[in-house]
Amino acid sequence: MKRVYITIGIIFIIATMTFAAIPVQQKIDKALDNYIVALKSDNAGLRSSAAYQIVKMKSRYPQADYSKVEAVLNRIAHRDQSDLLRVQAELTLIYVRNTELAYRVKAQDPSNPWPFYNRLNNELFAANVVK
Repeated sequence: MKRVYITIGIIFIIATMTFAAIPVQQKIDKALDNYIVALKSDNAGLRSSAAYQIVKMKSRYPQADYSKVEAVLNRIAHRDQSDLLRVQAELTLIYVRNTELAYRVKAQDPSNPWPFYNRLNNELFAANVVK
């Protein structure tokens, strides 16, 4: 019985080490691919949620490469039917492109994006980034 527990323990350790060996950027790329699919959805709520999830990732991993979502966010910012979603996509795009902002303004609330976007907007105006 002791041998079974040791074998299970070794398998668990190997599985944990294998998962931890995947680079962070690779995990982010996989998540971004899924968020791109969500941003292209017909569901406005799903597009809004995907934009905020990208912000939360940028807030947590500011140095990662987010360039693959820029084109989709730019399309939403300029062509979406929802005014609110266009503003959200534009603010998300500014945030994704500016690593310095990701260090100054963090996404804190996991479920409510609007306090973050309000702080981001205030930071942009305070820094005279947006005139």
